[in-house]
Amino acid sequence: MLKSLWLESEVSFKGSHFNLEGASLETRPIQNEGIPILVAVVTSASVNLAVTLANGWVQPAGGAPECIERGCQIVKRVAEMAERDPDLLNLVKVIYLPIDDNR
Repeated sequence: MLKSLWLESEVSFKGSHFNLEGASLETRPIQNEGIPILVAVVTSASVNLAVTLANGWVQPAGGAPECIERGCQIVKRVAEMAERDPDLLNLVKVIYLPIDDNR
């Protein structure tokens, strides 16, 4: 729905959560394809959303470094099964870094 609103002058949509009839946006992203949409959770359903509908997947903060690679490999495998080029997905890791005077 978001991608349609960004790319089309008028959108009608009927879904289980949202319904639009002749909707439009005055201000649109300057990028030709709209703003990248990233999915940021770790369930199998979210990986499917990231691969089939979004532009990429965000692995939440925490976890051991080896889990980062494993998560990315799972996303890439699901992308291949969905016949989507895994190299076109944005794979992102959230890292929290506290910055203060305390060593």
